[in-house]
Amino acid sequence: MPINYQLKTPFEDIALSLSGGGYRAAAFHLGSMAYLHRAQYKNKALLEHVRIISTVSGGTITGVFYAYWKQEKKSFPEIYKTLLKLLDELDLIQLSMTKLRTVEGWPEHKRRNIINAFATIYDEKFTKGGTFSSLEDMSDSHLREVVFNATEFNNGLLFRFQNARRMGNGEIIIPKQVKPEIKLGDIIAASSCFPGGFEPIAFPDDFLHKDAKEMAKLKDEGKFETPFGLMDGGICDNQGISSIISSERSLRKEDKVGYYYDLVIISDVASPFMAPFQFTMEGEEQPIAFFNNSIDKISKKINRYYKGVLFSLAIILFLSVLSLLISKGNNNWMLGAGIVGLLFSGPALFAIWKTKKETIKSIKGILKSLNEQPLFPFFMSKIKPLGIETLTIKQISRPLLDRIGSFMTLVQEVFLKQIRRLIYSDIYNTKKWQYRRISNLIYELGEPDFLQGRNLGKNKKYGPVAFAEDDEQSGPEVMEKILGTKIPKVAGDASGFGTTLWFTKDEQDKKTLDSLVATGQFTMCYNLIYYINLIKETPEESGYAALSKEDKEAMETLYAQLIADWALFRKNPRFMVDAV
Repeated sequence: MPINYQLKTPFEDIALSLSGGGYRAAAFHLGSMAYLHRAQYKNKALLEHVRIISTVSGGTITGVFYAYWKQEKKSFPEIYKTLLKLLDELDLIQLSMTKLRTVEGWPEHKRRNIINAFATIYDEKFTKGGTFSSLEDMSDSHLREVVFNATEFNNGLLFRFQNARRMGNGEIIIPKQVKPEIKLGDIIAASSCFPGGFEPIAFPDDFLHKDAKEMAKLKDEGKFETPFGLMDGGICDNQGISSIISSERSLRKEDKVGYYYDLVIISDVASPFMAPFQFTMEGEEQPIAFFNNSIDKISKKINRYYKGVLFSLAIILFLSVLSLLISKGNNNWMLGAGIVGLLFSGPALFAIWKTKKETIKSIKGILKSLNEQPLFPFFMSKIKPLGIETLTIKQISRPLLDRIGSFMTLVQEVFLKQIRRLIYSDIYNTKKWQYRRISNLIYELGEPDFLQGRNLGKNKKYGPVAFAEDDEQSGPEVMEKILGTKIPKVAGDASGFGTTLWFTKDEQDKKTLDSLVATGQFTMCYNLIYYINLIKETPEESGYAALSKEDKEAMETLYAQLIADWALFRKNPRFMVDAV
């Protein structure tokens, strides 16, 4: 029997994914969830219709915080205001550096490094010692599933901290009895442990704590032969989409239905845009004459300066001793000069001589070990005729900088964006998701070119402002009519904020946090309007025509609220920030 991918019960069962991106992600997603809390469907907040949250990195800060405190019976306004205050006031870098320097209070089992300092701050400030035990049974919550994504470094696979199914992946499974002992602060740290900024967090070693009895027992019994590293979930899937697809696939098998989630909302702060690679151009003038020297010439200069410094110190040492001998111990200026000169020149002379000696010894040791490698002599035999020592620093630096720059671009831009495109294709190039998805993107209302590229005709047709059939407005005129003049500015400020874990004084004065939260709110409102207009304009294809009268009326009520709120956002894009 063919599966019917049309709408069945719109907005009843929603899946929400929260992308990575530091505080930018945490704040934008908080705003997106705030608007889902405001929008009503069948006398209940849309947020209460969310059945699964899948999060990555910065999105995990918001996802874990919401899921945990929801289980602790906190209302959404309480959760929202508390997290907003934490994001505004906590500089995680400064706090973690202080924690790292402090001897007292460091967790007994954790290695002393930056990622564990962050994990400790998350545990103390965000989740107050909470563990995964509070998220295993969510029968009293609108959430049925939570998935917090990381990447494990034994097999290079996505690693899921989840309640509904086995925790881990196809290669590594966390024993059932260990799941409830894992601290939520450590989960946030694992999910947001981005390469370059942090070292991997080790499981189970860095996850042990005084109440983790089962974890410690299994470790002692050899269950975990060696610790495995966990890092940022964005390495494998920065939007958390694959975990939602996997969840639906499992539920479809269990329930034997065509599909499970009525709507997938993808909240994303990652930019699809990429700055062109900048080559180090031939012929560029080097601002410092040093770059025009060859390695051989620099080596000779260093050696000459070294000998000159040693000779100068030896002269000072000789004069100091001579001064002491001439003064004969009498309390005069020669005695003082001799003592000062001796105390300065003697240790300096020894330190510089010893440093060079140890450096040469270390270099010889490295070269000796390299020569023992089978390929090193082969490569050296090919490189030696090139006469590298005669090349200038400028000649060497250009290809070297291009190589480093291209590698960093590959890792930070090309690789992650390619992964993003591949995962997006699973949900955007498949017919079954065509009328069951909403993208909520931080940059779309602050980048007019992107919004126009989304299809200007469709924006006129499905956007929140009505256009006459014969309306000939186009380009910027259409965008201004839809968005007004204030929304693009706030959205532009938000999308221009980096993926840091702090706000500078200037950013606090500019209320960047408010812009991020507000952008999540009005962008979610815009996309809900866009979505409803889309399915209403394609009633047969989308399945809207076959919906019950009750569902259509509920959708019309929601739509009226969205249009009214959009008018408020156009007047004041930040009107909701303090009104949740």
